[in-house]
Amino acid sequence: MESHSTLDHQGVERLVHSLEDSGLKPRDIAKSISSITQMSNSEAYKMIVEGRTGVRDDH
Repeated sequence: MESHSTLDHQGVERLVHSLEDSGLKPRDIAKSISSITQMSNSEAYKMIVEGRTGVRDDH
């Protein structure tokens, strides 16, 4: 499995949840994620939205 991130998916999800708990908006969370990982802003945002709805495509 190739990964362009230093955090695994679960690590990113935990980070998202803690940022959400601190009251950040999804777009702000996406900026934080993309600055920590190598994801683009839109990738991070898409992951946050998919994580919320439970819809995701695992490769």
